[in-house]
Amino acid sequence: PQSYGSLQLYKLASPTFLNKYPLVSSAATDRNPKISPCLFCQSPAVESMDSDSDSDIDMDNLYKLSDTRVFWDVEDFPVPEDRKLKMLYDKVEGALKNEGYVGELSIYAYGKDQKTPQERVEFHEAEIWFVPETGEKSARLNQILLDMIDFARSHPNAQETNLLLASKDIPEETTELVSVMQGLIQKGYQVFLAVPHDLPESDLPPSTTASLVWSWKSLFDGDYPLEAGSDSDDDEGS
Repeated sequence: PQSYGSLQLYKLASPTFLNKYPLVSSAATDRNPKISPCLFCQSPAVESMDSDSDSDIDMDNLYKLSDTRVFWDVEDFPVPEDRKLKMLYDKVEGALKNEGYVGELSIYAYGKDQKTPQERVEFHEAEIWFVPETGEKSARLNQILLDMIDFARSHPNAQETNLLLASKDIPEETTELVSVMQGLIQKGYQVFLAVPHDLPESDLPPSTTASLVWSWKSLFDGDYPLEAGSDSDDDEGS
């Protein structure tokens, strides 16, 4: 079976996986809990552009379509003030196009099962699939990680598959968030990250964990990403 981080994909077939192999636990590991912002992932795809001149460039190598799935924890990252939920799909699509990524986009929102019928209609009209979760933060994170792995398993061609995660880690607990994302990177998937708008620059993750990093507000506005942190193991500096 394929392995993503410390997770084995065959475990997904077991209905008791979460009880037997919790992703969030108090067991000590060597994971770095400091990397707590949400993660975004996606593989290279390039926006089509007009060409009015003869070129020797191989266009097939420059422009690739890919499927992008967004995994969004709405409790961690609520809709910013003065923004509308219906804006998100187009804005994320635009932010990805800014970086040369195009193709099918789907957004899954994970939140507490307390939405009114009208709120659920608003998610539907915004082209966002709402996934109700009755548990606490750890349950949502578990479900998101499992869904990310399952999505990767069903899209084995990393160069044509993008995963985009918007969920914070749980600093006070040991989780598999960073492990899963680094495992996806190692298999060829590109990892993108959204962070709180007030996160210090020194706390941005290294490029080994996230290829591109957006602040949540800038992503919601369709703007450009921030610069990823240093690849150095010494993350105490600037």
